[in-house]
Amino acid sequence: MDNKNKIKIILISIIFGSMVIYLMFSSLKETTVYYHTVSEVLNKDIHGNPMGIRVSGVVKENSIKKVNESNEYNFSIVDNSTNRELKVFYKGIIPDNFKSGSPVVVEGKMDYQKNIFYATTILLKCPSKYEKKVLKEEGK
Repeated sequence: MDNKNKIKIILISIIFGSMVIYLMFSSLKETTVYYHTVSEVLNKDIHGNPMGIRVSGVVKENSIKKVNESNEYNFSIVDNSTNRELKVFYKGIIPDNFKSGSPVVVEGKMDYQKNIFYATTILLKCPSKYEKKVLKEEGK
């Protein structure tokens, strides 16, 4: 194999490798959803994927309201550090342990015109008390 062929193979390998790396990073950037606080969302200080954001907070006491007999819920989440409140609308089946005072992450879109967050997913955070209980049971 002469030097011309070696150079061609090396250049093709570099171009192919660069394309693979570019595609990996661009797809990761498009699908990444960051966690934000209630205050960041209310201040419009959010970055990341415009298709959806995740907001972390605590379900405000006595704020969970079921809309009629449907699977639609209105509730609020609160940022404990600032006591700011975000109104959330969710349509779907809620998790079993979903209740007032639960730490949650909601994923969806913010409608700044109506000042409501339309959640498509509700994720419950595991309270640290469960972690401590498991550690005690394991004898640690």
